[in-house]
Amino acid sequence: MLTNGYIALTEKTGDMRVERIRSNASDVLLYSPRRILDARDDNGDPALIEADVSGRNITMAAGVGLFNPTHFQVAAQVLNPTLLDINSPLGGIGEPSNFLEINVDNRNGVGGLGVLRAFDISADSTLGIFLDEVVGDMHVHTVHTTRDVSLRTVAGSILDSRNNGAGDDFADVMGQTIDLDANGGGSIGAFTNDLEIDSSRGSSDDDVALEAGNNIYLAEAPEVPGGTAGNLRLVLAHAYDGDIRITVRETSAQGEN
Repeated sequence: MLTNGYIALTEKTGDMRVERIRSNASDVLLYSPRRILDARDDNGDPALIEADVSGRNITMAAGVGLFNPTHFQVAAQVLNPTLLDINSPLGGIGEPSNFLEINVDNRNGVGGLGVLRAFDISADSTLGIFLDEVVGDMHVHTVHTTRDVSLRTVAGSILDSRNNGAGDDFADVMGQTIDLDANGGGSIGAFTNDLEIDSSRGSSDDDVALEAGNNIYLAEAPEVPGGTAGNLRLVLAHAYDGDIRITVRETSAQGEN
């Protein structure tokens, strides 16, 4: 599917299997009652892979009930999608062995910085969210699942891009195990704008792994104001050619240093 306008699609039954969904000049909004998957299974040289989903803003919701927005609802749904809980037996976006490839902010800031929103919080069972950014930086607003998160870039950074790139102090990426990999000289977060995560949600033994070609600036943070940041169980932090700064916001309730 290719257009210059927005794309808003709702899968009626089963998985949404994506080959190519591309808006050249606007947003992409996807709903699925089960998973959102890469139908081509085109793992290989990332530099040769075209994005499965490409747009300015990309919003995806898996394991949710049927919601078919009108033309007048699309813009608001891109910013804050309706997540109808239908007790779906299976959710997820991408798979551990077959990431969904995306190109968010495909207009490079023209018309406003485009960001990624991905939700997988309603299904009874899910493996989580597994995404590859194949062109430039992955601009994250919200990636939220009840299970695991893996985010990769081919040649770019993974950034907190809320508030038109200024970021905020609350979790952008939420899940149990969180793996982040910024390739091609990319960084995780920025010196003046950490990427915030909330890991080990609903569990006590999941971990965080981080790898970047350049710098890593990351903080464990709550989802909302007044929330409490949990522990960060670090298994790996590797910056090939830069600095590492990892912050945990200490509280007496947690008892960590």
